[in-house]
Amino acid sequence: MKNEESEATKALESVASTVQSAEKILLKAQSSGQSGRGLSRLEQKLSTAGSKMATATKSLQWLSKRRKLISDFRNQTRGYEIASDNASRQSILLRWILQQVPLVELELNPAKVSKSDSVAGNGRGQRSLKRNRPVYPNEEPVLKRQRPTERTTHP
Repeated sequence: MKNEESEATKALESVASTVQSAEKILLKAQSSGQSGRGLSRLEQKLSTAGSKMATATKSLQWLSKRRKLISDFRNQTRGYEIASDNASRQSILLRWILQQVPLVELELNPAKVSKSDSVAGNGRGQRSLKRNRPVYPNEEPVLKRQRPTERTTHP
């Protein structure tokens, strides 16, 4: 978009230069008293250059207006874009929270864990909480994984 506008600006500068050159040549020809045929040809070249300049000016104005309209549209729809992104993030966060609910329930209600082992693995790739239960009746539950050399052995 900016590239088109810079090209249009360069084209306008080029045409303006051509118009200035044609005007200088025409003034010199008029002051030197050149014949009517030569003057009419120079006037025609000046007229052509002037129409090219008007076209280049309109093109540049159209490109500038287009850029401004696109920029205004983006600014006006920015709030919608932000809201859409936030809604997407909220959806992802909600799914994660719903996945965490069974784990939180298991932590809050450890008695239910011993009743039903099928609750721990619900097929969603969540870890089983079996490893946190004591292996022997008098043993404390293991809250973290321990290396094999640190574990106590029972007869």
